Amino acid sequence: MISKGVSPVMLAAKNGHEMALQVLVKAAGTQVDLTDQEGRTALLYSIRHNHPQCLTALIVAGADPDGKICCISGEKLGALIFSI
Repeated sequence: MISKGVSPVMLAAKNGHEMALQVLVKAAGTQVDLTDQEGRTALLYSIRHNHPQCLTALIVAGADPDGKICCISGEKLGALIFSI
């Protein structure tokens, strides 16, 4: 982990680095559904920063599209519902 609980997987998803993301998710012990201090997952980072290729890679790697994330209102929504 690095500052504010943001993992390398989250950074790759946020910045659209699909190849790096694929290498990271194949590494032994990598958890794709970790959350940062704000409750965001790598899946949410890929959605919010418009990287559908990373979204797909994360789902293929086992990320939970129905995993609940926090939004501004404090509600917990599924990541894919949040993306709409």
